[in-house]
Amino acid sequence: MTTLRDAAVDPVAGDFLPPVAGISPGIHGNQGIHPVTPGVVSSVEDTQEAAENADMIKFQGNTIAQSLDVTPATTTKAAAATQQLVATATLKDGSTTKVVTALTAWTTSDATKATVSASGLITAVATGSATITGTYKGKTDTCVVTVS
Repeated sequence: MTTLRDAAVDPVAGDFLPPVAGISPGIHGNQGIHPVTPGVVSSVEDTQEAAENADMIKFQGNTIAQSLDVTPATTTKAAAATQQLVATATLKDGSTTKVVTALTAWTTSDATKATVSASGLITAVATGSATITGTYKGKTDTCVVTVS
């Protein structure tokens, strides 16, 4: 199956966007154009006219992130232990979608206590606590890491 993107690259952030629809050979029935990402494509009209005129395919979903939720919100780890964070965006239409963690900017309040990689992997460093902040499309959320 071939996939379409809402835009190949987000013009504001420069991020690659996830596939929004797939195309399989033929039309009607189980073939044709199919929504792939919930909340991004609300419907695709599968007609001969749409198949012949790709510009007639309309993506009616809304991908604007309204909020970001980083999980877990808190975690306690021994020094050298790791924890993978997950970022979930709530879209304008109320649906949620996991954000590719590499597209989320991750920062730590205290790298002497806990670090975070570009992919959202926390590493506990030394006794104390640090706040890890995830930012995606201007929306932020945090995870408080306590190192015991």
